Amino acid sequence: MTDDQVAVDEQNESANADNREATETKEQSSEAESTAKSEERTFKDSFGNEYTAEEFQEKFNEIQSSFTKKAQEAAEYRKKVEMQSESDARKSVNENDSLKNVPSDVKEAIISIVKPLLEEDRMRVKEQEEQRSANESFTKELDSLEKEFDGKNGKPKFNRNEVLRSMKEPGNRIYDPRVKFMTMHQDHFNDLLVKEALKKQRGGVETEDTHGDNSKPDPKTPHTFEEARKAAYSRISQ
Repeated sequence: MTDDQVAVDEQNESANADNREATETKEQSSEAESTAKSEERTFKDSFGNEYTAEEFQEKFNEIQSSFTKKAQEAAEYRKKVEMQSESDARKSVNENDSLKNVPSDVKEAIISIVKPLLEEDRMRVKEQEEQRSANESFTKELDSLEKEFDGKNGKPKFNRNEVLRSMKEPGNRIYDPRVKFMTMHQDHFNDLLVKEALKKQRGGVETEDTHGDNSKPDPKTPHTFEEARKAAYSRISQ
């Protein structure tokens, strides 16, 4: 074997070694990344929604941004109210015939008394408008939920009084009526999901629950999560 051939073989061997090392490094990096993802910590909010740390941070930033925006809007409105109240108070005092001969310092004292009263009245009207708007939106949402969950098609019936009572109970942390209703009837909704999954597995076979009284469901068909679990265990054990 010539020196040139030896040199070529050494170069090939060195290149192969480099390729093997690069492949191993890539596999280790991929494995480490996969492990990190599987071990990534998750967080739950008061509604039971689960988030990764990154998603939770994004949600927090979104809420913080919304809060900052509302605080700025409130500050701007407050400033506008103060300016308008002072203008109205000054105009009222200056145009009052009984105060024409009153010294200017007395007029300023009267303005300083009237101004905060006008501010308070305007802020109270604003709060009442916002509360009325919020009540209207909330009532519309309750109406919509009653139409959506009318007790038909196997779904539980939405009872606004029942949901509102539950929302007022001590220790309650859920104030979204939809989320509260679904939490109250979680077992029922889980049961519906199981039935829907079983229906799809059978290829869309209709049952008495899904299409009237003329159809005849298989008596062996599971209708609850517990029955489905037992049936699955029975098949595995055979």
